[in-house]
Amino acid sequence: MKNLYNTLVQFGVELTENQLKLYYTPNVRFASSSNILASFDIGDIYNKWTRLSIKDNEVTLYKNCAKVGASTITGSTGPLEVEPGANMYVGQGGENFNNMFTVSVFCSPVVEGFV
Repeated sequence: MKNLYNTLVQFGVELTENQLKLYYTPNVRFASSSNILASFDIGDIYNKWTRLSIKDNEVTLYKNCAKVGASTITGSTGPLEVEPGANMYVGQGGENFNNMFTVSVFCSPVVEGFV
């Protein structure tokens, strides 16, 4: 998600050859740059099970079913807010982000009574 003017990343994931960055920029109207919430060196993830988890105040990266890194989120708690009119990109971050990638999304079914 980018702000209304496509100049800042409000919430997003940037995936490069060797790094994964999670962005969240609160109060995007008053920010001068995008805020990196967590960054992980990922190495080769081609055809490897990879998961990024955000729970409570921690961002965790799993690769091949093993925890490979974690980062504590500091700052305000509560739901992440997105500016009205924000732009959402999948697989590419708009004009000022040239890293494109293929996106595969798997959603597991929710089983009632199981968390």
